[in-house]
Amino acid sequence: MRNTKKKGFTIVELVVVVAVIAILAAVLIPTFSGIIKKAKLNADEQTVTNMNKYVAAAAAEEEFAYPADAVNALYDNGFNIGKFETFSKGYHYAYDFEDNKFYLLDDNANVIFPDRDQAASELWGFFNNAKSDYIAGVTKYIATSAVYDANLFNAYDCVFRSETEAYTLDLNSKSLTVAAKGTAKNITLKNGTVLDTVADGYTLDASVEKKAAASAADIAAAAVVNDVMTIEGKIFTQTNITDQLDFSDFGAAKQVVFNDCTFDLSGKNASVEFNGANIESYTFTNCVFNLDAKNVFIIGNTNAPDLTVKDCFFSSGRGLVIGANNIASDISTFDEVLIEGNTFVDNGTASGKPSLQISAGSDCEHKFTASKITIKNNDFNCKDIAVRIHETVSSIVCANVTISGNKIEAKTVIDGDGATKAQAIADSWAPKFN
Repeated sequence: MRNTKKKGFTIVELVVVVAVIAILAAVLIPTFSGIIKKAKLNADEQTVTNMNKYVAAAAAEEEFAYPADAVNALYDNGFNIGKFETFSKGYHYAYDFEDNKFYLLDDNANVIFPDRDQAASELWGFFNNAKSDYIAGVTKYIATSAVYDANLFNAYDCVFRSETEAYTLDLNSKSLTVAAKGTAKNITLKNGTVLDTVADGYTLDASVEKKAAASAADIAAAAVVNDVMTIEGKIFTQTNITDQLDFSDFGAAKQVVFNDCTFDLSGKNASVEFNGANIESYTFTNCVFNLDAKNVFIIGNTNAPDLTVKDCFFSSGRGLVIGANNIASDISTFDEVLIEGNTFVDNGTASGKPSLQISAGSDCEHKFTASKITIKNNDFNCKDIAVRIHETVSSIVCANVTISGNKIEAKTVIDGDGATKAQAIADSWAPKFN
């Protein structure tokens, strides 16, 4: 009878195989890591090359008055806030205003491209309310969003950390609402607005305007031109709010545009709500929302308004809600919704809450309808949940949802039919709503 027993590997043979694999890994992994690092560095250098091409062309048409004009020239050529972050970890882009030229700095703050002999101390860095924006030896910065949080601005480990070092900050037409640290007035502000109650702590260039805080009541009196109300450069902060800053009275306006506005309700434990019954279009660009453990609510109506939220900055424990505000009878209808180029930061004031939420709580049976939702090129720096859709049976109806280019640093969930499905955004949204 033939022996059909199969012979396996001996221990010696297995040890040899494992040893060979280990040797190959030891050789190849550093090689692959080096290739990836080199590719990222090449991408950063190409970005600098493109930056310099765009700003040279823009300055040839009109001379830059402020360093921030270079940033705005890049915005005109398709850049957004996220593109000022390098591909290489710890590296930075910086700008020489005198020569109208961008540079790449390595993780030791050494200039490495395109000219290594350029001194970092002569360059302008970029400040986007992040501690990682700090560049050793650089004391001049351009704000890419409004400045709203002392813990991210002038704490001991932040960009403007010293009370004796002389700093300069180009606000780029944005606002600053943070009180200065100390009495030295060592930070010079240019090209923007500062809340009047904190202005005396800084040295102000002639290009800086002191502004008093605005309120929702000021909006009703704003001018309406061709059915459009434009609110620009306002600072909203109220000391007497206990629950909600409500924007519902837009007069005769059918389209509302908020541009370069700051909504600073830190320490108020209050939410912000936009709920115009007759509005046909909402647009929010370059706005900053700084809240504690509350939401920003944008609520639709029977006119099915369009909604654009672009290049805004949200710092909150609960984030942005597109939909209703915990009222069971609310019906929130939109036409096209575009969420693009925004930064969402979870500031840790609430746990288990999403940075971006479509509709509201699943216990409220809200009726949410949108013909199209596009979410692209957003940066979610969150501790718990990046995006959540609350769905109660068929209460959310979307004809088309597009997800592209989002940077996700936390799990993404969809709540529906009593179950939580932890999936990648593109995989879970597209089959459900397309």
